[in-house]
Amino acid sequence: MSDDKLLIEVANGSKKAFEELYNLYSSKVYSLAFRYSGVREDAEEITTDVFVKVWQNAKKFRGNSKVSTWIYRITVNTALEYKRKRKPEEVEIDEEIISTQNENTSGTDQEIIALALRKLPEKQRIAIILTQIENYSYKEASRIMGKSIKAIESLVQRGKETLRRLLT
Repeated sequence: MSDDKLLIEVANGSKKAFEELYNLYSSKVYSLAFRYSGVREDAEEITTDVFVKVWQNAKKFRGNSKVSTWIYRITVNTALEYKRKRKPEEVEIDEEIISTQNENTSGTDQEIIALALRKLPEKQRIAIILTQIENYSYKEASRIMGKSIKAIESLVQRGKETLRRLLT
């Protein structure tokens, strides 16, 4: 069943369709929430909140984007909302925030990169995580963040420049 049809079924109250949608997207939602929050427990809570919102708002999906984009947009918004509610001193970065895509990267290097990412302005950090770590296209990232493609390109460029300064 296509994602669109699954979401229609969810909107009609189908728990089976919701379970299937959850199974399709929960690991990706968790990964995005974790990369944003840096804390496993927070990512788990954000993931739960995202799927509660998907269940509650399935009828509001207009079909202007892919279902995946809609769910990832909910994830980013929920992560931002969660972060705003927390005090800055409560947020700790988890050592695994940077995936080990390059096995030659030492644990210390990953920690340094994670800390540098944390210092980026919020929008730059999200744009970098979506496009450079999660490998979303600029178009997909623009839909998730609700920005133009040019704005995403600019955020990524400025984010990379800031990271270079922080890491040299």
